[in-house]
Amino acid sequence: MFGNIDRFIVLGRCDRPDIIPAWRQALADRGCGGRILAELTSESPDSQPECLQLQSAGPLLHARIRGLDRNHPRERIAAALTEFSARLIDILPICP
Repeated sequence: MFGNIDRFIVLGRCDRPDIIPAWRQALADRGCGGRILAELTSESPDSQPECLQLQSAGPLLHARIRGLDRNHPRERIAAALTEFSARLIDILPICP
């Protein structure tokens, strides 16, 4: 299944710093390590949705996101991800 996916967005949690490295390793073990496009770290799920600290590291985008709770309206979460999505689109053409 992983072999059919061109790019990955990895989602982790600030209270579980082991999640993103575990995903990196799992993808690398399956020959997909170079396909990670972005890494998002979720924090403060009860806060209002917002995307923070967007940083590019070469072809990889890092960001923190707050408010990823199913009780928040989808529209608010989507709005928080708007800038993140725009940055992803900017990065996509330069990925191998």
